[in-house]
Amino acid sequence: MTILNRMDSCCPECNLFLLPAQDVSQQLRADENFLRSAIVTIVLILILSAYIYYLNFV
Repeated sequence: MTILNRMDSCCPECNLFLLPAQDVSQQLRADENFLRSAIVTIVLILILSAYIYYLNFV
């Protein structure tokens, strides 16, 4: 197994350039913010639906 420590990040066998791994922490924060906003939206819709339902019967 060859360790890739060359400056150009080129594979010695296939001569393809290797891309660095993406920063996963930023993607996780974006996913967490999206899920949080989706949950808040669902909760607000449920509360609004319950309020409208209550207004119709009172």
